[in-house]
Amino acid sequence: MAEAVVSVAVQRIADLLIQESVFLHGMHDEVERLQAELKRMQCLLKEADRRQDQDERVRNWVTEIRDLSYDAEDVIDAFLLKVARVRGEGVRGFIKRVSFKFTKAFHLHEIGTQISSIRAKIGDISTSMQTYGVKLVEGEGPSYGNEKQQRYRRSFPHAEEGFLISLDAAISDLKAQLMMKEERMRVVSIVGMGGLGKMTLARKVYNVTKVKQHFNCYSWIFISQQFSIKDVLVGILINVASSEGKSEFEGMNEEELVIALHSRLEEKRYLVVLDDIWTTEALDCLKPAFPKGKKGSKVLFTTRNRIVASHADPWSSPVEPPFLTDDESWELLNRKTFPRDIHMENGCTAEFEKLGREMVKKCRGLPIAIVVLGGLLATKKSLKEWEVVHGSINTQFVKWEQHHQCGGVYGILALSYHDLPFHLKPCFLYLSQFPEDWEFHKRELIPMWMAEGFILQSSMGEGEDTMEDKGEEYLEELISRCMVQVSQRDHTGIGVKTCRIHDLVRGMCISKARTENFLGVIQYTEDAAANSSSFTLQLTSSNKWRRIAIHPRITGKGGSKSKFCVPSLKNGDSHLRSLFYFIEHGMLDVVRQKLGGGFEYGSSGYYMRRQQLKFIFENFRLLRVLKIDYIYHYYIPMELGI
Repeated sequence: MAEAVVSVAVQRIADLLIQESVFLHGMHDEVERLQAELKRMQCLLKEADRRQDQDERVRNWVTEIRDLSYDAEDVIDAFLLKVARVRGEGVRGFIKRVSFKFTKAFHLHEIGTQISSIRAKIGDISTSMQTYGVKLVEGEGPSYGNEKQQRYRRSFPHAEEGFLISLDAAISDLKAQLMMKEERMRVVSIVGMGGLGKMTLARKVYNVTKVKQHFNCYSWIFISQQFSIKDVLVGILINVASSEGKSEFEGMNEEELVIALHSRLEEKRYLVVLDDIWTTEALDCLKPAFPKGKKGSKVLFTTRNRIVASHADPWSSPVEPPFLTDDESWELLNRKTFPRDIHMENGCTAEFEKLGREMVKKCRGLPIAIVVLGGLLATKKSLKEWEVVHGSINTQFVKWEQHHQCGGVYGILALSYHDLPFHLKPCFLYLSQFPEDWEFHKRELIPMWMAEGFILQSSMGEGEDTMEDKGEEYLEELISRCMVQVSQRDHTGIGVKTCRIHDLVRGMCISKARTENFLGVIQYTEDAAANSSSFTLQLTSSNKWRRIAIHPRITGKGGSKSKFCVPSLKNGDSHLRSLFYFIEHGMLDVVRQKLGGGFEYGSSGYYMRRQQLKFIFENFRLLRVLKIDYIYHYYIPMELGI
């Protein structure tokens, strides 16, 4: 994420150097030096982002660089705002231009002092890294997650799985594809978000006797993000050539191992399972080792990325395990929570079931979340203890995460976030603005990404590609990585119209966004106190959020829904880039109808007072996005959009 922040700052400085060079007399070199310094940091931040979970010193360094990049962006944007004000037309614009001539030297001195300070702080960070022995080498290779996490997630074909629920249709589909006799070697994929049950499904089918008898040889290999091609090839060879020892293969290089495996599979009908493939590059490295083989040979793999699946075999339809229904979720929770010989009929009273069903809805059909919740509830023996968990289920998940870092729900889901390329991380964290169960429109989201500067000019292709086209590519990639779910397709049945994110992915997204000071969600009962007289929200915790989303019912249970509040922070909001207001989901259709027929003052919904909107524009001058749709207001400053 820090790399993305620096990239945006570098882009803003480039804009300043290109567009406003006439105003930078005497400061051009200083600004260029800051840009060069940030670029050097950017080269190392990719590796630092990967290592910050393992080294507190690196984590602190990344935080400092991120905050300095924010500061640099603020300095540049504030100067661009001053320059923009002198470009008005007419008498008013002439007066501003004349006035700026007299104050220009002061503004240049001010920006120069700020830039020098930022450069000095960057230099201090570099020096402290050397002093404390923090070394980062660009290109060291991926290191997502530590060794302990990799050991925890490693899969084995023989591991017992006692909590299979609602996989009958997926099992039948997968068995049919594996046992199909074709002339070509088919690559079959199982696709889905983390924790959906991909490995469970693959293991279930792999261990079916009839399936194994269909093949002359078979092998199960765990891949994950960190893997050695040589170790994978040796592992498969040991499984398919049981008469030969491991020592015979360990002396071979990769090319020799590919040839050896290819020759041993060439005359056999084989099944090779590659569990947890993350990239197309990983598949391409292994593909040469798999020949056509005898009629009906198969390679089966699991992945979180649909692009990997289509790349592997465009003619094969991926199998996707379904989310569990409410009844199936409760059945799984009941099996996991109570001993096998005491299921719901004997060991679970109606009160336990009522609480359990309510809690399991928070898991939204995601098996891994239900299993973790079941493990948590299995330690709670009384109804009162269940009620405590029920009252703070999200907090309980976080506590579980702290004590089970490898098996926590958010930890498993966060692996997908860490795997995102740097330009997609801010795009994903931006989704934390949306309330629970909210469907967001593609046509609304992409312009906000553009306004924020997340679609970098360096990523634009040649020809007729527009920023909107690139934004659609970004969204499609998030969808292909199972980070975002498609809710509605457009009139073609192919394009995306609306999307949503799974509630637990949203929880992880909100947590990451808060940690990065990227975006904060204000909910009255947790984060802010409303002043009924001034209609302002005073945050109770100190922060430097760059974006704030205000969710419905911000005035509390006893307040009127029509009251509207604006954030009023102790330290000011000069750094604020986006401010979002949402109304209750159930009110959307009502408000749309009223807007269509003429929205009247005092109608059901929120309305914004003139002084409130004026306060926003006067105090949040660096805003790039203000979301106030479906909220009644009757004052828009003439400066907006100029």
